[in-house]
Amino acid sequence: SSQEICFFQGHYTQLLKEIGIDPGPGPIKDLNGKTLGTHKGYTHYTIGQRRGLGIAAGRPLYVVKIIARENTVVVGPPEALMAKKVHLSYVHWIHTPPGSPPWKLKVKIRYRHREAPALVKDHGRTISFHTPQRAPTPGQLAVFYKEDEVLGGGQIQEIF
Repeated sequence: SSQEICFFQGHYTQLLKEIGIDPGPGPIKDLNGKTLGTHKGYTHYTIGQRRGLGIAAGRPLYVVKIIARENTVVVGPPEALMAKKVHLSYVHWIHTPPGSPPWKLKVKIRYRHREAPALVKDHGRTISFHTPQRAPTPGQLAVFYKEDEVLGGGQIQEIF
């Protein structure tokens, strides 16, 4: 999973090799578990990626899940990237919103992502978006906004 390492000068996969993470080739599977091909190491792929998968299919397929413990990349159609709910860990508040949860806030799930209206529950641990969002990714940050003020955020752990 991604850990917001934008500061690293070089390739992410090289950093992982330097710290001893080099999974090597593994299966590329569809959502039903059928093996479609072999990847060169899950660290070379990101959620939402379409190009460079090295598999032929009758329709566009995207990386929808990476199962690191099994060295498996799972692919599916674009609609499989959409999610309406995420669970966070490591939630930190700069300013707690007024009132009691759930809070109606805007949430941003990556740097270039447009803020999306959401219901924030469990003191920030559960986010339910009003409309499905494309490719929320474990390890990335979800940031809470009220107007243009950052209120806090947390790390995406699970997607539903």
